[in-house]
Amino acid sequence: MDAHTDSAPQAPASGTAPPDVPNGMPPGLSGPSLRDRARRHYRLGNRLFDLRAMEGALEEWRKAGGLWRLAAAARPPRRERLTDLRAVILLLLTVLLVFNLVYGLFPRNSAELTTDAEDGAAGDRVTWWERWLDTGHPRGGGSPAVTLRDWWQRVERRWRLGSEEPEPDVTVPPELDERWPDLLSRYRQPGVTEPLDYHLVAGNGFLRTGDFTRAAQAFEQGLPGVSRPKQRADLYQGLANAHYYQGYRTDAEGLASYDLAQVQAAAQAYEASVRAEPRALSLGNLGWMYFLLGQYGQAEASSQRALQMEPNLHYVRLNLGLTRLVLGRNDEAYEAYRTVIRARPEDDVLEGGINDLREVLRDRPGSYPFGNLVMGLLARAKGDRDLAQQALQRFLRHPESDPRWQRLAQQALDTLDAPLGGL
Repeated sequence: MDAHTDSAPQAPASGTAPPDVPNGMPPGLSGPSLRDRARRHYRLGNRLFDLRAMEGALEEWRKAGGLWRLAAAARPPRRERLTDLRAVILLLLTVLLVFNLVYGLFPRNSAELTTDAEDGAAGDRVTWWERWLDTGHPRGGGSPAVTLRDWWQRVERRWRLGSEEPEPDVTVPPELDERWPDLLSRYRQPGVTEPLDYHLVAGNGFLRTGDFTRAAQAFEQGLPGVSRPKQRADLYQGLANAHYYQGYRTDAEGLASYDLAQVQAAAQAYEASVRAEPRALSLGNLGWMYFLLGQYGQAEASSQRALQMEPNLHYVRLNLGLTRLVLGRNDEAYEAYRTVIRARPEDDVLEGGINDLREVLRDRPGSYPFGNLVMGLLARAKGDRDLAQQALQRFLRHPESDPRWQRLAQQALDTLDAPLGGL
């Protein structure tokens, strides 16, 4: 029997459905089973063709074609549908994970990726990265979210540092409390390369906790061998603050009294700080030390020097006004106080000026009646109506008051609700 297997005619494109398959989906059959049966009919048709049984081969091929058409139209089984659903879910999860990875790892720093907004306004500049990743969440407020970038940076730091904490760049002297150097070394500003002055850090730490004796000791221990002017100025300024607060006390009304020996030590430290590096803050505080010591000429000169460097140091200008008041130069004192009032500073600045006046009037009763006028003006600017009224009325009752100042006091009393009225 000659075998002819080189080629076989294709199943006809059309034809009647095989007799053993009814119209529609056979019950209990699925797409794969229909395809299996179609392959069997196709192979049987090939064998019949080899046997030269053309009619039988054509019939089998027609059955195979019909089954293949039914298999193509058949719905996938439930198992296949579940498999497809799982694939879709996995794809979505993969997309979400990749998005979170990109969102967390890459910086959203406007300084690095800023593009100019269409209107060119600096306040409306948004990075292209932020526009692309904008989720509509409010910016700022609340607890910061921990992202994959945070975890990676933490792992990277631990990898670099190992299991041990890094050694400090300077050994902490044994006489210093290690709390302050340790805190500042952990939270110092990034990019700072200068070694920490642990005496300065510890001294400021003790100042903040009210341990002024140990603060002074820390600053003094750091002074020997220091050559940089800025570092010496910092240490002396801290030492002056420690001495000042060692001799500072307040009574039940919040008014201060001073140990003049400590004030003298503070003045000497401020003088050393100014010699190392002149600063408006140190000069202003030095002027206050001179005032407390009764050295009014030096107090005025130091305050003026500070104001030349920083004209907006309101507390220094109040000290200057008080110094001129004590010297009996009321016109100049009034100008200093009026300048501060017109600047509309914070209430605590005005409160400080009021308390300084109250202390002077307490220690030297009847000596400076003009102090009641400026106290009333400061209280009116602060919004303390009762104190303003009391101080202005005391001034008006004083028999030696200048008529010019009496008119000003009366005008201020008549306009208590207008802080700048008449000024």
